[in-house]
Order: sequence, then C-alpha cells, then structure tokens
Amino acid sequence: MIKSKFTFKKIIKEILIVIFTFVFVYFAFNNTYIRPILKVENYNNIINKNSSLVKEKNTQWHINKREHKIVMGLTGHTYLEMINENGEVMGQIHGFAYDPNTGEIIERAMKAGYKLKVFAFDYNYYLSRGKKEDVSGIPLYSDVASNTISMWSKAKICAAAIDILDYNYPKYGFNFITETENSNSVSHSIINCIGLKDKNIGLITPGENTNLIKP
Repeated sequence: MIKSKFTFKKIIKEILIVIFTFVFVYFAFNNTYIRPILKVENYNNIINKNSSLVKEKNTQWHINKREHKIVMGLTGHTYLEMINENGEVMGQIHGFAYDPNTGEIIERAMKAGYKLKVFAFDYNYYLSRGKKEDVSGIPLYSDVASNTISMWSKAKICAAAIDILDYNYPKYGFNFITETENSNSVSHSIINCIGLKDKNIGLITPGENTNLIKP
C-alpha cells in the first residue's frame, strides 16, 4: 500500500513537471520580445521614429516581414506583405514547398521530392483560406504608395530569380547537416535582394540566414 501511494505521488509530480516545462517553453517562444506584435495603428509610431522615408504621413504604404506560427508556436513560416494606408493587404510573397506533379502548394513538407517555389499573391493568403490572421511581424519599409509599389516590384523580380534556381525543398522543412533552403530563406533572400535589413522573428527559424540568391 505504501508503495502504491509513492508511485501515485511520483506520477503526479512527473505530470506537473511536464506541464510546467511545456508552459515555460511556450511562453519563452511566444512573447512580444521574440515575436514583435505589428498592429496597423502602431505603424506610424514604429516607423516614424526610425525612418527618413516617410514623406506623406497619411498616405504611406508599408512592406512588412510577417510570421505564421507552426508547431504550436515553436517555429514559424516567414513571408512578406505589402499593405496600404488603410491596413489592407495589397500583396504577399511566400515561399512554399511545391509538388511539381500535381501543382499543389504543400504547407507541411513531410516527405522529400518537393520543390521550393515562390508565390506572389495580390491578397492575404491565410485569410483567403479561412485561417486566423497573424500578428507577429516587423516593419521593413514605409513610403508613399508609388515608391512602395516600386519596391514591391523589385521584390517580385527577386522572387523570380529564386524560382529559376529550382531548389529542392527539404523533408520536414530543414536539413540537419547541409544548409537549409526553405520558405524562411525566401523571405530573407528577398529582403537582402531589395536592399533592406532583415531581422529574425522567433527563436527557432530554420533557413532564416540562408541566402538563396548567390552573388
């Protein structure tokens, strides 16, 4: 009987340790320091402090780096978006695993054989699929509409340059030994290609420092 009580207490203790560890890890990976919150009403405050590009405060458009969290927020998929002065998404650029045989976008590359392909949408990709809009993100560029659209056009050219290189998409989205070339590499490479400064979102983001557009 004593042994039974000891075993029960031990099981409860181990369950509590697991729960505490999970909660600690979750909040360590999901907080405003690791994943900055980017809200429309905060754009002017964030950008006007650090940018000399804003010429017409009330008509500025923005290019942001955003993140769609995956694996319960332990990692994520980064992408670029352009929004107008009203906070409406005018375009997004994503890198996805792509099945060349079926022409399908694969959001979870659980096997090998897929290609890395860049997609430029003229709308919010995730909202169009009925998913909750992401809030994690950082501002990259802000200017009047014409200049921002011009910068976005450059981003599309960089995206096309990545597609031409015909990269394979790694199984599970990352490589252990060789350099990881995935969707996070796409956003990083495009940001560098158009001459902006990249900054990581999250703690574990495989491929975040891989430049796909070689000199």
